[in-house]
Amino acid sequence: MNKKKIISGLLVSVLLITQIPSYSRAALSDPDDLSKGIKLGLDLTTAIADNQDVTEGVKDVLKKEYDDWTWNYVVGNYEKLIFQNAEAELPDFKGKIDKVKEIIERIERISTQLGSGEYDEAAITAVDQVVSTVDHPVVSALWASVKLAYESHKLVQSTKAELHIETLYGVMENDRRLRGADRGDGLKTFEMKSDTVDYFYNKYLITDAGAREMMRSYVKARLGEDFPEQSYWQSFTNIMAIGSGVDYGKNFELEELEANKNTARRWIATLLNDLNNQAKVRYAEMRARQQRAEFDKFVERFSMFENDLPRIIKEFQNQKKLAVEIKEYPKFLTQSQTERQRIETEYLKLKKTDISAKKKMLDTAWNWQLKCLTYSSRAIYMGEKQLGSFLAEERKNWISFRDRINNDLKITPNEVIQEAVSISSSNTDESAQIGQSYYNAYLSSMIVPFEWEYDPDLLVSEYLEALNAGKVLKIWDKLNNLERNLISHYGLIWIKVKEYINSNRSTPEEWVYPKDHPPFLKCVSVRYTDPQKSISCGVGHANSIASQAHNNSRDLQIAKMENVKKQIIEIKSVFDELTEARRKEYYQLLKGVQNNIKDLPYNLEGSSSNWEPQELETLKFELKNLKLSSGAGYYVDPPNANLGQLQSLIQTSIKADNNLIQHIDSLVESYKQMVQDAEKKWKKAAADWNAFESSLDYTQKDYDQFTVLVSPGFSKKRNIDYYSNIARSDVSRYISEMKSLMSQYEQVANSKINDLELETIWLANLFGDWQKCIDSQIEKGILIQEPNGEIKLALQSGINGMAYTHTPYPHYLQQNELDNYQRNLISNEIKSLKIYKFMEKSLPNMYQKLNDIITMPNYTPAKEDNFIFPGSSTPIWKSNLEKAESILKTLTPDDQLYLSKLEELSKLMPITLRLGTKSEREREELIAKHTKKPLVDPVNPQVGELINIDESQLNFPLGKKYLGIRSKLKTLFEERVKFINKPREPFVPVDPRDKDLKSLLGEINSYIEEVKKATTQYNVEVHFNTLANYRLRYSYINKQNNEVVAALDNLEKTIMGELSKVPQKDDKTAEKEKIKDFYRSFKNAYESKSDFQVMSLISDDWESQDGTMISDLEDNLRNTFNMFNDIQYIVSGLIIEPYQESNKFNVSYDVEIIGKIYNNNITHKEKSSVNEIVIIESGKIKIFRTLNGRFWYVQ
Repeated sequence: MNKKKIISGLLVSVLLITQIPSYSRAALSDPDDLSKGIKLGLDLTTAIADNQDVTEGVKDVLKKEYDDWTWNYVVGNYEKLIFQNAEAELPDFKGKIDKVKEIIERIERISTQLGSGEYDEAAITAVDQVVSTVDHPVVSALWASVKLAYESHKLVQSTKAELHIETLYGVMENDRRLRGADRGDGLKTFEMKSDTVDYFYNKYLITDAGAREMMRSYVKARLGEDFPEQSYWQSFTNIMAIGSGVDYGKNFELEELEANKNTARRWIATLLNDLNNQAKVRYAEMRARQQRAEFDKFVERFSMFENDLPRIIKEFQNQKKLAVEIKEYPKFLTQSQTERQRIETEYLKLKKTDISAKKKMLDTAWNWQLKCLTYSSRAIYMGEKQLGSFLAEERKNWISFRDRINNDLKITPNEVIQEAVSISSSNTDESAQIGQSYYNAYLSSMIVPFEWEYDPDLLVSEYLEALNAGKVLKIWDKLNNLERNLISHYGLIWIKVKEYINSNRSTPEEWVYPKDHPPFLKCVSVRYTDPQKSISCGVGHANSIASQAHNNSRDLQIAKMENVKKQIIEIKSVFDELTEARRKEYYQLLKGVQNNIKDLPYNLEGSSSNWEPQELETLKFELKNLKLSSGAGYYVDPPNANLGQLQSLIQTSIKADNNLIQHIDSLVESYKQMVQDAEKKWKKAAADWNAFESSLDYTQKDYDQFTVLVSPGFSKKRNIDYYSNIARSDVSRYISEMKSLMSQYEQVANSKINDLELETIWLANLFGDWQKCIDSQIEKGILIQEPNGEIKLALQSGINGMAYTHTPYPHYLQQNELDNYQRNLISNEIKSLKIYKFMEKSLPNMYQKLNDIITMPNYTPAKEDNFIFPGSSTPIWKSNLEKAESILKTLTPDDQLYLSKLEELSKLMPITLRLGTKSEREREELIAKHTKKPLVDPVNPQVGELINIDESQLNFPLGKKYLGIRSKLKTLFEERVKFINKPREPFVPVDPRDKDLKSLLGEINSYIEEVKKATTQYNVEVHFNTLANYRLRYSYINKQNNEVVAALDNLEKTIMGELSKVPQKDDKTAEKEKIKDFYRSFKNAYESKSDFQVMSLISDDWESQDGTMISDLEDNLRNTFNMFNDIQYIVSGLIIEPYQESNKFNVSYDVEIIGKIYNNNITHKEKSSVNEIVIIESGKIKIFRTLNGRFWYVQ
């Protein structure tokens, strides 16, 4: 097996561990220990073989980590790096990388700005000049899209109507009728055909007011030409037509466009060409976004190369060093062979008991074979296979010699002990015989071999078995414990031997001898009887024998221990090397997996039968939503809208339908693009994965070693086969399902779009018959259209259940008019219209309003001919006018019953004249004097006064009759003034009480006492009124009486005295603050143009001094709010004072109302000084009476 996928160097292994992105739990090792149950079955020999097999291709792995472009651009090529480059050339690599990085970063920045529509011309020009130096296909493709977007953008920019083109493009980009089919490269352009121009003309220029307005701006900016538009005076005139239901400004534009259709077609053709340039911009931007993904991958790979540069340089330096080192390996091989032959010869000379010498030779064999193993691996790594095999063979020879020594050392401790004793007993020397005898008798039993708690040779197999199972065995604890026990055992033996010898000997003169030992005693006897005989009677021989036996036994056991240690060290070293090689291989494999699964559709959380890609989930979800959608457009039906806005609402619905069509169409295009992108991405990812998997030549044994030696959570099934199944079957299944869903989505979408298009046509045709019918009813006076566009019955409810109409003038209808009205109200014809059914189903608010109109109430007929003044509900009857004429025939300026007849006339002709009394003048002067309120000019009590009216509105027979009577009244009043100004006798009052001065004096004096009882601000005004009446009555008596004069003066002084006692400050501060807040709320409601909110602040019992009714006020406010785009309600000088009743307040202020109509640049202002009464009931404040001025527009 020849592995070519290893990352050389531990540094990058660590780097990968820390930098591998978390693509999924499936891709990385799971915490579950999958190594359980796996047994590798490796022994030392097979582990070494596997390690060399894995390491064989290390040198070429670096080359395969990066593509040829990277090597060729940065270092020329890989072979040059390894075999030709000098170390001094290495720093230049960094400079080249920095240059590429700079260009890449500039392209990244420009393409990012492109996504937000930004174009830096200087930056684009600068990059364009240097981008060719990075001659990489991904970079070139992205830059081509950037340039296309930029050049197309410049074409749009050169029109000087860039913003207008972008805006119009946004409106029309999803209109399938305008844009042609995909040219095959994803670019859709606007078709430059006659029928396309006509379609644009009808749909956007004629029908769509918003698009027409955008086109107006485009034509002016792009072509410098005038678009049909009304003049200022035409616009101003059209304001006057508000309420007619006709948009004269729109009609003018459409008529002008139709009259100049060829010009409009030319504008459209120019626009379509500009839109095509904008389409190229959008297309290029889209392509740039798509290509950016591949570009980012290139940047990521190149960044990894940059990050790996220190490792690459280190590897380069390592291989250069090894290239020098292996030149010495042949010399080493020769030295090894020579040394081995020498030591093998020396070994043959050793005796069985030369344990120590054998042990030294064993150490030498271990060291040489380990060096041979290392040098063999390095030679193979550097490609010197033959030299590596020679070194491997030499290692085998050393191992053979090592095994020979180990076999020779496989004798028992008793054997080596016995060997030492037998050698001693073969000595015939009498002294030796004596020592031998002493050893056998007293010392041999002490030299006991070490008893192993467990066989150390078994630890080797246990350790190997644990490594094969991926387990950690604390072998050194056991070995060290055995070694400590062994050393202790033999140390204690020797101490015991020495103690025995020392404790069992005597010392006569210079001799040392053991006690009670017969051979020794015999020896001593011989020495004494025959001094000339040479014999040693000491214990030296016995001590030597014991020492030899002890040492041989100990050294044999120690040799066994050291051999076990060396085996374990060798096994650990080999397994560590194999593990490290497998770790590098594993992380290279894992890196390859990560690089090739990025675009595969897989579950980030691991395998799951219910999981599916986001694209499929999106399509299923959106398809479900699309099927559940109604298919109908969005109908606007606000509760406060009126029937005059029906056409606008239908047009809004049509526009909403068109917007929905474009939205659905854009979703179809978006999801089609998503499907295309996903299919392309997944197919490429599947192909890349299959190619990657095919490049793997790992066996199950290799995968098992990854699991056991490197990552217990790794398994081929989960980390390789999982993605293979996705690439081989799931991808095609996902694509097929995705395409099927997309096809369904397109079918449903097309059906919805078709329904919506039919609906827009149907809606567009609805209004024609409706408008004809309504126009006919308005023309006949059956219906009216108010200034705000509201359509109503010309009849309205008035007093006593009668119906009044403004057509042809305001009056209550008689029976014949009601019958005629009922005949002309074509409710059945309206109900037969298609729009009626449509309103019933889709516009319930409008439907209710229409039904309210066409269902005529049961009105009480007016008794006779009459008319009504605008703003009033009181009729002026024909019979009353006849009575008035009859009275006027006999009424003269000097008529004694002048005032009573005038009062009768005011009842017959309401809102015509006003009467007054003399006391009114005096009362007003007194109140003005003492309360500082403005003086009200009263009506002359002796004459009367006509109320001002708009006589131009009475141009009808009964109105003219009324005007004739008014004219006579005017003449009468003028003559009456002349009459009362003539000198005449004093006027004698009719009231008999005024002749009795005593009675008047009594009343005055009594009232003085009443004034003294209790006086409030309100009482003061009452008192002054009473005083004025008393003075008036006194003047009627026409007699001078000092007592009465004094009483009147006393009454005035008493009132003034009581007035001074009235507190100047009231205790209504909290209520006043609430009223101030109330007027702020009133201002907000008014400026928000909410007639509902304003009316909620008006009391149901509200009255105005000019006769305006609350229904009139509501209509006035609604019309005002509909007329103006913006209203300002500015209040100043707000004064709040307590009124007569505790829950009422008198409020006065100045108000300025400013209304603006933007389309015609019209501003209308009205100012008024308002005096009114507000009431507080149940904590709520409302306007109760408006005494002076108006807070509403006068229309």
